[in-house]
Amino acid sequence: MYRLPWSKNDNPNGWLELTTYCQLNCPGCYRGLFDKSAKRFHEDLNELKKQVDFLIKTRNVQTISLSGGEPLLYPYLEDLVEYISSKRLRIKIYTNGIKLDEKKLRRLRDLGVTEFIIHIDKNQKRKGYSSEEELNKLRKSYCNLFRRVERINLGFIMPISKDNYSEIDVLLNFYKSNSDIINLIVFTCYNGQINDQDPNKKISIEDISKKINEVYHCNPTAYLGKVHTENKISWLFFFPLIHNGKAIGEIGKDVYEKVQSRYHKKHGRYFITIKGNKLKPIHLFGLFDLSKALQLFFKSISNPINNQVILIIDSPEKNEFGWELCESCPDAMIYENKLVPSCLLERIKKGEKISI
Repeated sequence: MYRLPWSKNDNPNGWLELTTYCQLNCPGCYRGLFDKSAKRFHEDLNELKKQVDFLIKTRNVQTISLSGGEPLLYPYLEDLVEYISSKRLRIKIYTNGIKLDEKKLRRLRDLGVTEFIIHIDKNQKRKGYSSEEELNKLRKSYCNLFRRVERINLGFIMPISKDNYSEIDVLLNFYKSNSDIINLIVFTCYNGQINDQDPNKKISIEDISKKINEVYHCNPTAYLGKVHTENKISWLFFFPLIHNGKAIGEIGKDVYEKVQSRYHKKHGRYFITIKGNKLKPIHLFGLFDLSKALQLFFKSISNPINNQVILIIDSPEKNEFGWELCESCPDAMIYENKLVPSCLLERIKKGEKISI
């Protein structure tokens, strides 16, 4: 696999947390919002703008990820999006989707938002849904919404634990059959260590990887390591190719390394967000041998080949060295003028000395 060369000061992703208000109480929430006593507040807009400038200067970011809480509840979201867009950065919003409708989606797209990543899972206990299969109806409604609006990426994110591991096949088959509109799929390995919940529910990155291989028939392409333990993986990327709902191959290590290197040479930074997921027919000749490339080339003229990004994130665990953080921590945020891992922010607020 290709070990991504991202670093603390040359990292494509910047992370902002706009608010701790949220309509849901998700188990395992990194902000501890499952606790009714959690403090609720909106971040100051000018402070967030300063954080954007800091991330540009110190991290060389390509994308700013907006999270919370629920960022669609932030009263100055449009102002912030306009500011980030003026810096010629990609903008990704992590949301539960409750406040997202067609009017808001079009408005935010036109202001510069590049991608929405929607968190839906059965442990949120949304009214009327008790299984991931039933929730696929809700996911489908968002797929149709993004098909209508166009020119903005759609992704889904959810934690995986022993509670829902058996339903991954249901999710993966849904994502594959809607590959025309779903760009990104993120699974996070549930980790009770972070917020003092049940660590026995944890599923390994290898367990999830096996399921992806079974459904998509592809292998991982790229990864990030962990800071203390050699050969331990924190972020694992798959890049399957899908045609007519069938997996037909993958973007491999050599091709992806070349694409990242070329992007960095051209733009002076690495990428984590690319608009759209339709593979240009000409690119097939760099992915397959001539015979297969020609075969797929003619097929792709009438029905495009889609590429998806599937990412598994293994959250930090504490060991004898301290917290085993993700290499280069792409989801690092600013707290008290320091870069800190966003997933451990609540521990840092309580006095733990953790930084990137």
